[in-house]
Amino acid sequence: MEIRELDKKNIDNKIIDHAVRILKRGGVIVYPTDSSYGLGCDPEKTKSVKRIYKIKNRPASEPFLMIASSAAMVVKYAKFSKEASAVAARHWPGPLTMVLEAKPGIRLAKQVVKRGKIAFRVPKDKFLIKLVKKIKKPIVSTSANISGNTSIYNSKELVKVFAGAKFKPDLVISAGILPRRRPSTIIEFKNGVKILRSGPIRLKV
Repeated sequence: MEIRELDKKNIDNKIIDHAVRILKRGGVIVYPTDSSYGLGCDPEKTKSVKRIYKIKNRPASEPFLMIASSAAMVVKYAKFSKEASAVAARHWPGPLTMVLEAKPGIRLAKQVVKRGKIAFRVPKDKFLIKLVKKIKKPIVSTSANISGNTSIYNSKELVKVFAGAKFKPDLVISAGILPRRRPSTIIEFKNGVKILRSGPIRLKV
């Protein structure tokens, strides 16, 4: 497990390039997000997605969301209703995850697409946006903790958790202690807006 230090105020593009190389060859990385640390991989690589389930000790029935750099990137993979487009225009980038209908024929691991739906978020975090733009596709995103445990905001705690674990990520991008923020609001569009998880963004249902 490799550890690279990141200064989020002065982002080193070499770290982004290195992370992209690892993702492209099927690796799993830990990275700072708008809230806690996250685990990610290339969503087109089934073996990589399965590794994240093992790292988290998470049931395979629970899907992962994906991080995109813009709504334009999301549209390549999911169908946008007028309502979804309006919500995205108001709240992206930001702590809002939208569960959308997947477009037919997309090349994604079946563990990412559940019952024909995909969950997407467009973050504000500059590092994440640069990373996703560099790889030119969304990346899997889930909290970097063992399932059932609390989210991790301190990179030192993160390293301790994975140091003795059977399954480890390939790369940890450490940005020190992150501000404690709530996980994103998750919504789905079923006869209007259905809130699946309450979070920082409040929407009228």
